[in-house]
Amino acid sequence: MIGGLRRFGQDDRKIALMLFVATVGLVAATSSDIGFTRDEGYYFKAGRDYFGWFHALWQNLLGGDLLASFSKTNIDRHWSYNHEHPVLVKSLFALSYGLLEEGLGVFQSDGQAMRFVGWCFGGLSVSMTYLLARQLISPGLALLAALSWLMMPRSFWHMHLACFDIPVVFAHVWLVHTYVKGQDSFKRALWVGVVFGIAASIKHNVLFVPVIFVLHWLLTQATVPTPGRGGLNFPKIPVAFLAMAIVGPIVFVLHWPYLWPDVIGRVGWYFNFHLEHEHYPILYFAELLSAPPFPRAFPFVMTAVTVPIVTLAVMILGLALSLGVLLQTVLGKSARRPMTLRAPASLVLLLVLNALVPFLVISNPDTPIFGGTKHWMNGVPFLCILGAWGLNQALQGLRGNPHFATLKTATVAAILLPAALLTLRSHPYGLSAYNETVGFARGAANIGFQRTFWGYEPQESWSLINARTSVNGKIHLGDTNQASYRTYIRDRIIRSDLRYSGRVRNSDAASVQPQGEFKKQWIDVWNQWGTRKPAGVVHLDGVPLSTVSFKP
Repeated sequence: MIGGLRRFGQDDRKIALMLFVATVGLVAATSSDIGFTRDEGYYFKAGRDYFGWFHALWQNLLGGDLLASFSKTNIDRHWSYNHEHPVLVKSLFALSYGLLEEGLGVFQSDGQAMRFVGWCFGGLSVSMTYLLARQLISPGLALLAALSWLMMPRSFWHMHLACFDIPVVFAHVWLVHTYVKGQDSFKRALWVGVVFGIAASIKHNVLFVPVIFVLHWLLTQATVPTPGRGGLNFPKIPVAFLAMAIVGPIVFVLHWPYLWPDVIGRVGWYFNFHLEHEHYPILYFAELLSAPPFPRAFPFVMTAVTVPIVTLAVMILGLALSLGVLLQTVLGKSARRPMTLRAPASLVLLLVLNALVPFLVISNPDTPIFGGTKHWMNGVPFLCILGAWGLNQALQGLRGNPHFATLKTATVAAILLPAALLTLRSHPYGLSAYNETVGFARGAANIGFQRTFWGYEPQESWSLINARTSVNGKIHLGDTNQASYRTYIRDRIIRSDLRYSGRVRNSDAASVQPQGEFKKQWIDVWNQWGTRKPAGVVHLDGVPLSTVSFKP
């Protein structure tokens, strides 16, 4: 039992709401600076396809033929595209596109309408980090935890996208928060199962979280079976565990129409797809990694060189102080009786497990690493909370100082300011953000880290491409895929007459990312067009991220 929890006051709810509104506003105001990523192109199409089903569902309801929408033919027609991922977030993309853009005219483009969902999840992730932190620390330090999460260049960048990576971060923090609060009643325990189902309906990153809960329970509450009058007395299994095992899968299946015609077969295909996921190349210390085994240190090294260095130091402080809690738990637990922990200690242990397990999962040499830092990003808010808690522990000795409040405020500001400056410095190229340990983006490029990826970089080049490409000309867009190109056309960002080309040879203009996996495209521009001087270069700190060349 994680007892001694704080009840939220009106002020906490107001702060959480303000964090949500401020984050959504900030991300919305800076979203147009970021081009469409590879995955977004696919999700934009999925959103439009899925809304067709919702629209037909409404029409069939009005026409008295509701069941027609649930036939295998209609389900497959609308839901077969991009069925390798659950559809909760994509369904929200669809509804935002269909209702807010097409219906009400709130948004003027597909990109804005569908990214709006991502902005909201960004705000929710910041607010939920604050609320979970409030179970341990004061409002001021909980704000530090929430703003530390917001003011990370890469997490801030991800908050702009119509993707699943920030939504699943929110879902993970929400699930832990729900589990913590769900210890004291049957109803709340059942709600843990519902939230787990919702989280799994966003992305598979959270499927290991129940294992974390069981491990935490074994360390802090469970006992070995003991003899009794009627046989062995087994420890009481938390209702939340049963709810996650039963209610969670039900919610998962119910949310996804594509599964309904063949639940077992299609769920099996879904898991098999991710167990055998393809590997995309990523540059790491000048080595292009494209197949396992991958370095075990990859997630730890990438975190060390991308998180703002002061924030990183605070996280390490929190983890170091948390090790005492972990050691106390492991050494103090007997075979018959669990270690009795004070409420904060038990919660700290839970946060440590949720912070570290995502890193450990990715450190498996066979796990794909092509997402840069996003694959273990759902562990980072817990590190932010532990960092703020560790800072609180470190400041305890100064509480008698008459200037304690001023010192605390100054310390918080000194932690957040460098993070905010690094985020500002790297925007809108957050995937190219590195910290001082490697000399920022320029130093990272010299060492041989990935400069950029996912094909969003040409956003700054569209005016040049629009101005110089001939009428009905073909453009080659490097890592920018055709699905994203179509949305650029729909949103009137690039000229409607410009046609997509998969090869440099057939193109009149080419946008190419200058790094290892695109070397052949560079060589094609040089050899086929006879030019090595780009007409335009997108860069961060002088490091080229994307170039534009035109056929002579």
